[in-house]
Amino acid sequence: MRPAPSVRIAHAPNWFDSLLFLALMSGPPRFRDRDAFASLSGDIDLVVLIHVATWTCGGLWVLARLYPALLRRNVVPSVNPAQALGALFITALSLSAWESPGILLTLFTLGQFVVMLGFTWVFTHRFGTSACLRHLFIGVSILALATVAAVFLAPELVIFDQEFVTGVTRIRGDLIADTGTLAMIGLVLCLSNAPALQPRMFWGAFCLFGALLASSRSRSAYIAFVVYLGIGFIHGKGLRVRQLVLPLAALAFSMLLLEALPSTVDYLVRERDSVETMSDRIPLWQHLTTVVMRESPIIGMGYYAASRVVATEYNPVLGNAHSAFFEVLVGGGMVGAALFLALCAWLARFALRLLRLASGQPSAVAAAGLLFATLMTGLTTPASLQPGPLGFAFWSLTALLPALVREAAPARIDGGKRLYAQRSNLGVAGNGRLAVVNRQAP
Repeated sequence: MRPAPSVRIAHAPNWFDSLLFLALMSGPPRFRDRDAFASLSGDIDLVVLIHVATWTCGGLWVLARLYPALLRRNVVPSVNPAQALGALFITALSLSAWESPGILLTLFTLGQFVVMLGFTWVFTHRFGTSACLRHLFIGVSILALATVAAVFLAPELVIFDQEFVTGVTRIRGDLIADTGTLAMIGLVLCLSNAPALQPRMFWGAFCLFGALLASSRSRSAYIAFVVYLGIGFIHGKGLRVRQLVLPLAALAFSMLLLEALPSTVDYLVRERDSVETMSDRIPLWQHLTTVVMRESPIIGMGYYAASRVVATEYNPVLGNAHSAFFEVLVGGGMVGAALFLALCAWLARFALRLLRLASGQPSAVAAAGLLFATLMTGLTTPASLQPGPLGFAFWSLTALLPALVREAAPARIDGGKRLYAQRSNLGVAGNGRLAVVNRQAP
């Protein structure tokens, strides 16, 4: 068996490839409230059947694309270290699946991880990195438009109203897609010029995603977007993100002069009293760590299902672990947590190398910005790992970042050779002119 070339682009994706990509990336949406314990008991409804069918199609698509290459031509797409770590990480989570109080939910979630890892691996190998980034942008754009339509047509799907409790009204979009992370992904892609958009399309997308980000009132999404702006300002030479940073800074300064900043901070922070405990997350994380270290410190208590049970024992309102890292710690113990940290570290290594090799390139800034924004968001939400736009983006980076590094390295070498040749030619030409001048001298 021999590995295929690192990046082999076949024909463009057909309609089914694109439709399946968008369906998997979207989650798909839930469109209804569901009791958290219903999934633990294995209750099945129409939405569950749609999810099972969608992810089954994703798994069959991967097998169908691998079959001709593996069995007929004895060729398999190359696997990079990040994808190998991702597979080991999923295997570590499966060690505690049989101890989970919701075995079916845990196995289904791990199956979704496998499909996301395999689908993005094969899709990127067959169609290239640009196609993957373009499909991500199309997917979040469709979900953003669906969220805006739901605000007017079915507000109960997307609007979270706590007026009687805290006086806060937010467009969270939980039943379609998390609005804050959805808008953050869209802004990262369009500001990185990935894909390249005409001015009208860009400003329309920027206004759409910017309005959704502001109305989501998601503090983690705000911080993740600021992190991306920092990356874009340093490495986004020639991109729209660098052109935007200074106007935003000027806007913030003008608001400070107009004494409008305090009210803006109140809007963004929402509940000042909750900042100290991160909306009760810190005590929750302490409780989760204590329980898993006492019950099953090595392999954990079963991903997602066990975390739901343990978290609801502390606070039924919070539900899950509210952090991808603590979700993994509860689900996979120290083994799963160590492999997840190794996976994140390896992806960060790829991202930093990519920025060094291809600084200013749209795909490089987009992929690296997505990674660090995803990791920052993952500190306070498990959405950066689980099915949905943010989780799908994270798993797609296991294929995108290494492929982009492989694409950038030869370009860097060829560019260096061309520069060396130009300098050498200039030197030869200069010496020739100097010799002519010397011969003409009296």
